[in-house]
Amino acid sequence: MVNNGGLTITEIGKELKLTTVLDYSNMELLKTSERGIALQRLINVRDGLSRKDDTLPPKMLQAAIIGGRAGKSPVDFDNMLSDYYKLRGWDENGIPTPETLQDLDLQDYIPLLP
Repeated sequence: MVNNGGLTITEIGKELKLTTVLDYSNMELLKTSERGIALQRLINVRDGLSRKDDTLPPKMLQAAIIGGRAGKSPVDFDNMLSDYYKLRGWDENGIPTPETLQDLDLQDYIPLLP
């Protein structure tokens, strides 16, 4: 996820307006963020990254030894990754679908899909 420094979308919009004079609605900012994430993913796919590269550090996939998670099995990461891809509008391999690119006004990038 993108680190927003603890700011809300509204606060980010105000900062953007103060520094650039651009006045975006919250929905426009969210859509712009989605576009950036999709473009970043397309670059990663172009450079050979795939689902196998979307992982967590090994210790995050093991049950904790102490604390509130002690002995509990972590969430099935593979299913969680599939859910994340669906929420982003990507296919099972983590590639943005042509429909998603169209929705984000990135249709010029559709021919670059593998």
